[in-house]
Amino acid sequence: DSPTHTPDSVRAFAPLPLNKFPVPSLVVASRNDSFLAFERARQIATHWGSDFCDVGELGHINSECRLGLWPQGLLLLGQLIARIEQG
Repeated sequence: DSPTHTPDSVRAFAPLPLNKFPVPSLVVASRNDSFLAFERARQIATHWGSDFCDVGELGHINSECRLGLWPQGLLLLGQLIARIEQG
């Protein structure tokens, strides 16, 4: 595993809010994300009251990881939308 490193370009977002969200939410985490440690992602999800999904080792999930039309991601998004619609 490579150590996590937060790029300077996102440091302006600090401090990270840790209050519970008033809406359904989902944190999708990769076990080998180079920007955010997996256990930290799990802690953030707990603070936010979010569901948590371990997607294995996909690196940092963004357009550069080349997931393309990611079926698992689309399924997760659909499930989240359904929860929101159920209100």
